[in-house]
Amino acid sequence: MAIRMPWAGGPDPDASLVLKDFDPDFRGNWAWEQPERFRARWRLTCDGEPVATLATHGLLLAPNTARFAGETWEVRHRFPAEMVVTRVGEPEAWGSYRPGWFGSGRLARTHDGPLLWRPDGFWMRTWAFTTPDQLPLVQFRPTRAFLLHGASVELQDAARRMRELPALLALGWLLVLRRRRRHSGWH
Repeated sequence: MAIRMPWAGGPDPDASLVLKDFDPDFRGNWAWEQPERFRARWRLTCDGEPVATLATHGLLLAPNTARFAGETWEVRHRFPAEMVVTRVGEPEAWGSYRPGWFGSGRLARTHDGPLLWRPDGFWMRTWAFTTPDQLPLVQFRPTRAFLLHGASVELQDAARRMRELPALLALGWLLVLRRRRRHSGWH
């Protein structure tokens, strides 16, 4: 009998989870939540209702997968530190992220202008995607409970109008997780 560790791969337990339709105009509480300790899976919720799931698989394994009602996004790691975001079923990538100094970086989008990823504040407790003019679009405020990682998410009106907002939300959360893992020694 094989013993399956809770952090190991395998069938996605969220595959049968019914997701609420993604509504960028929703004005309640947006949050990334980790439903179980030691599982590399998260849910994006709007006032507690799941609108997306995210499964991470590490650097060299399968791509990280964000599933929304009606679409799925993949984030793949490329050597040395680039991350490429693609909508499943589309031949070309939506964008690619390259890290910079102190956790910041640049998101080059295929059909739109670039966005910046940067800490929002001196203590680097909040992270944000901004325009090149430093106007915030999406902010992530990490929260932590005992062995659970999450974040509240704040959307600006300009972000709500973006067609690929789901990709931005998934990539941003992966970047927050990557930063937290690097600083905590958790891999």
